[in-house]
Amino acid sequence: MARKTKLTDEVQDDICAALSIGCTYDAAARNAGVTYTTFRNWILAAEEARKIEFDGGNLTRDQRRKIEFLEAVEGAKADALIEWQQVVYAASKLDPVWAWKMLQVRASADYAMPQQQIDVTSKGEQVGRITTIEVVHHVKDDAPASRD
Repeated sequence: MARKTKLTDEVQDDICAALSIGCTYDAAARNAGVTYTTFRNWILAAEEARKIEFDGGNLTRDQRRKIEFLEAVEGAKADALIEWQQVVYAASKLDPVWAWKMLQVRASADYAMPQQQIDVTSKGEQVGRITTIEVVHHVKDDAPASRD
């Protein structure tokens, strides 16, 4: 006889509340009173159920419940990311350093920070190596020429 699942609406809500503020999976699971192993098994079961559903198979009620859980977990993680992005965006309005960091992340091809290795020598002998970062802004080929 199969054991009754610990995945209740309350457990799901507790896990998602923790994830939505940035907790790890382990901390979120513990917050809800389940082990990380149980949490991970639910996620794996949901992923397997998604494959079955994608292939046109019929799902059990438990499999559908696991997919709902996975979707709630994914939503909670997205909520946290959006909240953090809003903070970074607000900071970028006040501080150009944060605006530059956003460009590096969101448009890295145009605002890359290449690194260069430089050997450090003392009295003719190499004593180390350091990494420098050059700030490079690539101008697109189709950008209008400057009139300066």
